[in-house]
Amino acid sequence: MRSSKKTSPGFTLVELLVYLGMSTIVVVVISNFMVDISQSAARTRAALNLQTTSRLIVSRITQTVRTATSAIPFPPSTGTSLVVPVTGGNQTYALTGSTLVETLPTGVSDTLNSAETVVKSFIVTNQTIGVSISMTLGPAAITTPAVPDYTVTSMIVPRLPLYQ
Repeated sequence: MRSSKKTSPGFTLVELLVYLGMSTIVVVVISNFMVDISQSAARTRAALNLQTTSRLIVSRITQTVRTATSAIPFPPSTGTSLVVPVTGGNQTYALTGSTLVETLPTGVSDTLNSAETVVKSFIVTNQTIGVSISMTLGPAAITTPAVPDYTVTSMIVPRLPLYQ
């Protein structure tokens, strides 16, 4: 005797539920992986921006100090600004709030840090042979995950032939 059951080419409800459960797990794992990659890329971009900005600032100050026209009137011990005698007057670097400002002898001011960074500290220290600059930069906006502050210290020695 033949069975009256016919097999249809479709899926049973149990098979569909198992498939949906497994595909949901795969989607969640892939989504978490993509979120981690995205956060890591954002953190790396922010850290790179801090490092690049600090290098550009130190490079600009170094160039000015090395082309000074006379001995630099260093602060007595430490300070938060640097005045460098250059052709046409004095060039000043000073921390104003969270912005490092360069003022040219003509009176024109320029912001040295980018809009994505803030300067948290700018310390100029008088050394025997030059000037030491230490500054700490951080991201301007709160980032998730948090990006640590970046501190750079540089010893800048003026070119000696100018002062001999």
